[in-house]
Amino acid sequence: MASPAIDAFITFRFLKLLVTPFDKTEAFKYGIIDKSGKVLKKYRSLERVEERQAYTILHRLVFNIKKLIEKVPGGKS
Repeated sequence: MASPAIDAFITFRFLKLLVTPFDKTEAFKYGIIDKSGKVLKKYRSLERVEERQAYTILHRLVFNIKKLIEKVPGGKS
């Protein structure tokens, strides 16, 4: 059973990634995604540890949700 502190931390990270613009993320700085969130490098091709930490499963999930939200009218504002 997970503690409430862990749940709160994961929720905080999720929301922080959700509101951060793509061009302000570490994945953008490493050239893994572009400014609209399009994937430029697949996870399998990432060799450096820093790149893999900047593009984890959580990041991919949040980026995909973020792109879906932006497709909805009023989702970009």
